[in-house]
Amino acid sequence: MTMSHPKSADYEQFDRVCLMTEGHVIYLGESGAAVKHFQTLDRPCPNLHNPAEHFLRELAVRSGTQCEDVGRIESFVNYYKDSESYRKMDEGISFTSKISSLKPNIISRKVLPITLAGQYRENAKRGYLLVKRSLPFLTRQVLRTVVVGLTIALCFYRVRNNQDVTQNKAGLLFFYLTYLSFTWSGAATALIPSHFPVIRRDYSKGMYGVCPCLLTALLICFPIQTLLLELELVLFYFFTGLHWSALAFYNCYFACYSVVWVASSVGFFCGSVTRTARAARRLMLAFILPSTLFGGLYINSRTVPYLLRPLKHLSWIKYGWSAAMANEFQNVDYIECSAEREIEYNFTCRFQNGAEILSLYQVENTVWWPNLVMNILLGLGMFFLSFLCLWWRVRR
Repeated sequence: MTMSHPKSADYEQFDRVCLMTEGHVIYLGESGAAVKHFQTLDRPCPNLHNPAEHFLRELAVRSGTQCEDVGRIESFVNYYKDSESYRKMDEGISFTSKISSLKPNIISRKVLPITLAGQYRENAKRGYLLVKRSLPFLTRQVLRTVVVGLTIALCFYRVRNNQDVTQNKAGLLFFYLTYLSFTWSGAATALIPSHFPVIRRDYSKGMYGVCPCLLTALLICFPIQTLLLELELVLFYFFTGLHWSALAFYNCYFACYSVVWVASSVGFFCGSVTRTARAARRLMLAFILPSTLFGGLYINSRTVPYLLRPLKHLSWIKYGWSAAMANEFQNVDYIECSAEREIEYNFTCRFQNGAEILSLYQVENTVWWPNLVMNILLGLGMFFLSFLCLWWRVRR
């Protein structure tokens, strides 16, 4: 990319820069080290000054001081030619020239071979730089997490195991899992379209494969997802009357993360088959809405039409919600019911224990972990489809 008079914020987005003037390379390397390079030339960049403007001013040839400017630039060129960076660049150009002189039928795609471990390492560096540049975005994500966690804690504060628990706790868990699906699938849809030109370029030059790029993107998201999810759960879990124990908390955490895992894989798939993030988000709705509809709360699973039953079995929200519900109610032996409440609201107590609530919502596996296994398999399947679609696109 070539830019003229970039802003300071734009300059910080570049990993590497090439500074040229009068047909000569003055510097080629990391953008942050360019400032140090000019310090060694006794041309330091002033504090709180745009480095790009400083470089342009130092490398410009003005009409009134042409002789002085040309002499200064020659000293810059000679200094760079004596550096280690210039030697590596010259060797790389010589190697590329030799490869280009070969016959076309023996030129392979892997011009610059690199090991699989090296591909992961280099992509991880890119991901780290991307996260470092996205600190304002991460700050907004943390604030959103805090707001959502406190809002849920306020709305569902100290839900008791009485006859209203079927609406309160079931609604709380279903709402939160649906929110996670929309949030993390939406975040994942933007990754592939925004980086697809770089992925296609690197693949065509034989630098990196598709699988390392996709897996690295997943691994970069993993620590962010786990930390934000745990923060969110801590903010509301123990204030909403959910099962009060560390084991139940982490069972619920794993159930929620299984939904995040599948939603992220769906987001990667949508981003892999579309050209823009906007189109990916629209396609994402075609996956999330059926998963929400057949998640177990809105439609009785026993009444789903035969032709639509595959959608029920592909609903990751259903599996995550079933796991969370089983974790919450499988050991509840008594559901509170007062005689005064029966008289006041004119109804009889319907539920005696947690097993009857699970039966009402057709939770098929009263043990929570089989539902997590199904979500893991669904996520792996969607991730594999993402790889196939992205691999096909970069080879076109």
